[in-house]
Amino acid sequence: MEIQQFLQQNLVPQYINKEKASIYNSPCLETLGAYIHCNYSNEKLKVNDFAISLNMTERTLRRKCKILLNTSPSELINKYRIEVSKIMLKQNKLIGFIAIEIGFPSHSHFSTVFKKHVGMSPKEFKKCPIYESNKSKNT
Repeated sequence: MEIQQFLQQNLVPQYINKEKASIYNSPCLETLGAYIHCNYSNEKLKVNDFAISLNMTERTLRRKCKILLNTSPSELINKYRIEVSKIMLKQNKLIGFIAIEIGFPSHSHFSTVFKKHVGMSPKEFKKCPIYESNKSKNT
């Protein structure tokens, strides 16, 4: 399954506040998800750039994210990055490489954010048997 398809099906829907989703149209959510997918690896990604690309003010974007997804735009981007990193870790890619590829300025910042979201470091996640990659099946 392609990363974008997986994340669209699993990441955004789990954060949507279904009671309030009817307030805003679903194209907003689709555009939001598409923008994050296309730009998450940009280390210099700013919430204001995100808002401008969606033709709204930063304040409106923050409000919509809070109402619909119960999170901030920057947290949504980080959650997306972490989900991508989990897939890459399962593919046995190097942690430093992953940090750069998904838009974190440093390995340590990536590790801190990963641990905050997942509850373990990327190294621990990589070694965890529950999340082990397919390499063990091939040996």
